[in-house]
Amino acid sequence: MNCKTHDNSLDEEFQVIVDLVSHDILNINQAVLSAIELMTESSGANERAERHAKRAESQIKISTRIFESMKMLCLMRKTGKMPSSELVDLNEAVKKAISDAAGMFPDRQVRIELDESGEEAVAAGGIIVHEALTNALMGVIRLDTSEQVSVKVRVSGESVHEVNHWVVRLTDENVAVPTTLGFKTIGEVSTDSRTRMGGMAGLIIAKVMAEKLGGAFETGPTAKGSEFIVRFVGVDGA
Repeated sequence: MNCKTHDNSLDEEFQVIVDLVSHDILNINQAVLSAIELMTESSGANERAERHAKRAESQIKISTRIFESMKMLCLMRKTGKMPSSELVDLNEAVKKAISDAAGMFPDRQVRIELDESGEEAVAAGGIIVHEALTNALMGVIRLDTSEQVSVKVRVSGESVHEVNHWVVRLTDENVAVPTTLGFKTIGEVSTDSRTRMGGMAGLIIAKVMAEKLGGAFETGPTAKGSEFIVRFVGVDGA
């Protein structure tokens, strides 16, 4: 597989990505501040205080993940390199992403059912594969407003234009696909649209990372709910 030493499109899109994520971070920080205020005013209500504390903890973990992912994008922009030559076991990467994403929501009951590939699933992309999957899962869970979140994850192989791809499908029956995710490239998102995309930083980061690795990020409705698809280029004979 050829590895590009520089991606000019990442330079062009970087300011838009930062703008989108900054709006999300401001919203998250405000949620944390509101939760802390409620906790301090409700010191006698132990259960309520605990609930707000867990909510604040969740928001902080989400914020941390977003910033860590942005640091990776910053580094890639600075060096002009993607870890496209580093191979990963996709089944294992998905398992770790599930554990990491579920741990970000101590205030909610999150159930993630995995149907992993029965074949050896090797994809190119190194740590970025795990980061894209974690952000995608985090984004789906954030869109699900139910108290008990249930997400189905399936890993399978597909051929796209005679190129082997490994596909991770995230399905949630309580989520509708946001219309604001319908952009083809991040650069086409208008300034006005950015302020309406709060809560979707994880999905946006997952889309950018998957595409920079030569894969894709797709969304669509199902019979009940929505499906979020992350594609990675497969490696034959690894």
